[in-house]
Amino acid sequence: MLPAALARKLTKATVLTIAHAAIKAGRTVSVRLRLNTAGRRLAKAHKSFHVRLLLSAHDASNKISSHSYAVTLKRASKHRR
Repeated sequence: MLPAALARKLTKATVLTIAHAAIKAGRTVSVRLRLNTAGRRLAKAHKSFHVRLLLSAHDASNKISSHSYAVTLKRASKHRR
C-alpha cells in the first residue's frame, strides 16, 4: 500500500511495479522487479524504456523521505546463466 502523499504524486503516472526491500543504512542491494501488465507490455514492445523510479524510505523515528531518479529499464536476456 502506498502512503497517501505518495499516491497523490502518482495521479498522472502509470505504475509499472511496486517493490519492497529492507536495506540497512550504507548498504546497496539489487532488487528484481516484477512488472505488472502495463510494464510487461512496454518491455515486450521495446528493448529498453525510460522510467522514473520513486523511492521512499523511513528511518527509526518513522520519518519518511522520498527521492526520484530517471532510469532506463532493459529487457532481461532470454538466456540466463
